[in-house]
Amino acid sequence: MKKTTMNTLILLAASCLLVACSSKKQESQTTQSSTTQTSTSSTTVSSLTETTTSSSVSTETSQQNQESQSSQGVESLVSSTTTHSQLLTLPATSIPNDLVGTWQGSSQQARQIDMVVTADGTVTVTNDFRQNENQDANGLVQTFTAKISDLVEYKPNHFIIRNAESEIAALLPGMTGLGGRITPGFILENSQYKVILWGNPIDSSEAVYDLETEPTIHVTLNKLD
Repeated sequence: MKKTTMNTLILLAASCLLVACSSKKQESQTTQSSTTQTSTSSTTVSSLTETTTSSSVSTETSQQNQESQSSQGVESLVSSTTTHSQLLTLPATSIPNDLVGTWQGSSQQARQIDMVVTADGTVTVTNDFRQNENQDANGLVQTFTAKISDLVEYKPNHFIIRNAESEIAALLPGMTGLGGRITPGFILENSQYKVILWGNPIDSSEAVYDLETEPTIHVTLNKLD
């Protein structure tokens, strides 16, 4: 009887040991599987991040290439012999903030010039062509108004007024007696408005604009505010 009991205890102990080993083995396999899955997930996230970064770089490079090509296209049209047709293809720009305000100066013809420019491109100019204040102002003190509707910055701070409404004389402050087809423009720098212009035949198909050579400054106005 004792021998049978002893055998039974030995069998129970062996059975418990086998169960414990089997449980530990399953736990180890589960841990290894979890670790493998986590590693795989990390690799996938890393791969996705690399793909997203690569896509961002590709998009940025594409945008830079497009901007570069656009800039090169504009530069090829800006020359000493830019035709009227080419001028029409140059991109327009908005009214510069530095242009808005009150300006004052004089010219060889006008003893005093007052100019006001608003944010919508309206230009109001008063030219005083009198020799002195005692002279009758009738016909010699003139006010003109125009509105810039199409402006091109063909190179930094250099602008050509491609189109304007109303009186072109407002865009040529302090100047009078000009003939032919006059296209006005200006340079903005150091709080100064410098009047420039291009003279051409009446027929626009024959017009040529030198946008490469530094233009002649005809009148200079200083900004008051």
